[in-house]
Amino acid sequence: MMSSQKRDGLIRSRSANTLRLSSTCVRLSVLVTLGAALGACGAADGKPREDGPDELVADSTALWMPSGTDSQTKLKLCWDSSAFATGANAKKFADARAAAVDEIRKTWIANSWVRITWSDTCSGDMVKVRVEDAQPNGDPYGARFNFTFANWDPGCAKNETERLSCIRTNAVHEFGHILAFPHEQNRTNGHGIVCANGTRIPMDAGKYSITQDWDVTGIDTESIMSYCGEGQWTGSLSSQDIEGLRALYGGDQNPILANSQAAIRNSDKTFWNGPSGMGAHMAVANVVRRSAGADGLAYGQTISVEIGGAFLCGRKGRAGTSPTSPGIVWNKSFDSASCSWTISRTGSAAGDDELDVNDPFDLALTLPASNSTEITFQQKYSRLRMLRVLPVQ
Repeated sequence: MMSSQKRDGLIRSRSANTLRLSSTCVRLSVLVTLGAALGACGAADGKPREDGPDELVADSTALWMPSGTDSQTKLKLCWDSSAFATGANAKKFADARAAAVDEIRKTWIANSWVRITWSDTCSGDMVKVRVEDAQPNGDPYGARFNFTFANWDPGCAKNETERLSCIRTNAVHEFGHILAFPHEQNRTNGHGIVCANGTRIPMDAGKYSITQDWDVTGIDTESIMSYCGEGQWTGSLSSQDIEGLRALYGGDQNPILANSQAAIRNSDKTFWNGPSGMGAHMAVANVVRRSAGADGLAYGQTISVEIGGAFLCGRKGRAGTSPTSPGIVWNKSFDSASCSWTISRTGSAAGDDELDVNDPFDLALTLPASNSTEITFQQKYSRLRMLRVLPVQ
C-alpha cells in the first residue's frame, strides 16, 4: 500500500465532493481486441509508452478456486470482534458494516460468479475483516477497514454521508486485494502508471507488491485498483475491472472462445506451464479448437493445447512397456491433428454444455497403436479449470 502520508496528500488535493465522482477525462485504454488495446495504450508514434506493457496485473498464486464441481467461487468472510461497538457507537458500526457489504455486493459480486457469505464470528477457513482507525489494507488472507476516521483521513468524518461514502469506496478497493488483484501500478517493469493528469504513480515497495504476475487487461488508470484520482476513489469498477474479473472468476457470457488463449489449472491451483512443467505461477496456454467455427468450447469437443509452438501430446510405447512410460510431452514436432484431447464433464458438474470460465472439465487423449510393436497411449486429467486470457486473439 502507499504510505498513509502520501495517500492522505492525494486525497487532500481533491475536494471532498470529488471523492466518488467518475472521471470525465478520456480513458487511456479501451479493451476490444489485442490490436485495439495495443493501439490505445501506445504513444501516438506507435512506440510503447514508458510506463510499460499493456497489462492489468493479478497475482496468480493467490487466485481463489471454485468449490467442488461448482463454477462459483465461494468465499467466507467474517467480521472480527473489532467491527462491533457498544453504546453510542453501536449503530455507527452497524451502518458501516452494512455499507461495506452492500458496496462489495454491487461491484465485485454483481459482476462475477464470486459469492460470499458473512459471519459475525470468525473461524479457521474464513477471511477476517478487522476494523481499526488506520489506513485500510487487504490481501487474500484478510483486510482492515476504517469505520471512524478520527486519526486516519479525518476528512471522511466531517459528516455521516461522507463517512459512509469513504467506507464504501475503501471496501471495494480492499476486496479487490482479497480477490488477488494488486495495485494497478504494481508491474514487474517497475515503472508504475501515469494518471490522466500526468501524475506518475510508482510501483509499491510494500508487502503486496508482486514480482511475478499475470497480465490480464490493458493499463487502466480508472481501475478501482489504481491510485490515480480517476480510479480508486470513484468507488466503482471500470469496464476493464469487470472484464478482468470475469476472465478470472467467471460471469455471465464468459465462454472459453475457440482458437484463443486460456490458462489451464489443476485442482491443486497449479497451472499448465508447457515445457517448463506445472507450477504455481500461470503461463498462457493456447487452446485451439479443432472443429470449425467461432463459437465457444463445449463438453464433447476435441481441442489441442499449445504453448509457444509446442503441442501437448504423448508418445506411444513399444509392445510390453507401460502405456504411460513414454510420458506426456510438449514438442514442436506435434500438431493439432495428432494431439487431439477430448473435453468431458467432470463428475456431477451441473450447467449447460458450454465451457465457461472456471467450469470444471476433464481432458482425455488416446493414441491408438499403429502396429503390433506399439501399445495404445492413454492419458486423462480430471477436475481442470480454464481462465480466459485477455485480450482474445
